[in-house]
Amino acid sequence: MPDHLIDTHVLIWAFSEPDKLSQTARDIIEKSQDRTFVCAISAYEIALKHRLGKLGEAAGWVNVLSRLIHESGFNPLPVTFDQAQAAAAFVDPHRDPFDRIIAAQVNDLGIALISRDAKLDLFTDLRRW
Repeated sequence: MPDHLIDTHVLIWAFSEPDKLSQTARDIIEKSQDRTFVCAISAYEIALKHRLGKLGEAAGWVNVLSRLIHESGFNPLPVTFDQAQAAAAFVDPHRDPFDRIIAAQVNDLGIALISRDAKLDLFTDLRRW
C-alpha cells in the first residue's frame, strides 16, 4: 500500500533540480522511497509539456522517465476508471486536469500528496505535505 504520492513538479525537481525540494519532502522521500508513488498521469503531463516546449529541463530524461522512476525506487501507479470518473466529477474550481486526476487518486487511496501546489487544497479531503 502506498504511503504517499509525489506531485508532478516534485518528480521533475527530483530529477532536474533537487535543491528546489523542501527538506520535508526530501526526508519523506528518502525515508520511505519504496512507498513513494508516482501517478501515471505525471508521465503524460511531463511528456506533453516537454513536447510543447514548456519543460526544457526534462530534455535529458523525458524519454527514459519510466526507467528513471524504477531506478529511483519510486513506484508507478496506474489511474483506475473510478479515479478518472472521480476526477471528472469534482465540482471544485481547480480546473487543471492533471491535478484533478492526482487529487482523485490520493483521495481514493487515502494517502497524502507531496506537493507545494496550494491550489490542491481546494479539493475536499486531500492531505498535502
